[in-house]
Amino acid sequence: MPVFRGTLHALDVPGTAVLGAVVISNDRWNAAMSQVTVLPLVASPRPEEREYALGYRHGAISAARPLTVLAPSDPNSVLGPPIASLSTAELDSLEDLLCRFLQLPALLARIPAPARPLGAANAYPVWGDVYRGPVLAGERKRFVVVSPNDWNRASGLAVGVRTTTRLKIDDTWFPKILDGKTRACCGDATTFAHSQWQLARRDRPTPFTTSTKDMVGIARGLADVYDLGAAVSRMASE
Repeated sequence: MPVFRGTLHALDVPGTAVLGAVVISNDRWNAAMSQVTVLPLVASPRPEEREYALGYRHGAISAARPLTVLAPSDPNSVLGPPIASLSTAELDSLEDLLCRFLQLPALLARIPAPARPLGAANAYPVWGDVYRGPVLAGERKRFVVVSPNDWNRASGLAVGVRTTTRLKIDDTWFPKILDGKTRACCGDATTFAHSQWQLARRDRPTPFTTSTKDMVGIARGLADVYDLGAAVSRMASE
């Protein structure tokens, strides 16, 4: 079953307050890859995520909790059948929220020189740092944190993009970072609880932090794979 950006699907996750999920990865990614990125439709957003939530139907779509899930063609996918499609205005609003959450306007400015945010790397995942996450497919993957520190500290969650040594599509979606051999998989942004991140310094990979250049490359990939270019332009003109 093809998956299209901006479509609300049922989400087969028992025992959660998630009412569904909206596909946010673009259709080129969805057609080429085995996983897609969705934003959850929650019954009630947390207080700290209301600024990143779009009221929709009887709940809210949270731009602060992207999830990477298997495409419906995989029998193990939790993504159910399509329910509805967002209007152009609704999708524009959701793009703006995600763009602001990922701090893309500052990173993609003409002179991208955002101040490196300070954080407690042993207390919660810090923006721009590299951590080992949970075991996936028998391997403990490495992730670069792309969510803002205020969110990481307050929510008990953090969003990361997986790293890889393989170039699957192109340098935009899989930019080189760190040692030049590692790449960020920008279409695999997903959310984990603090308990799923290996925060202790002894458990951190080497190198354990990125450069501004790395994060700008990741921002370009995020903007492209989630079709946020128009949102970046809208926010730059504000």
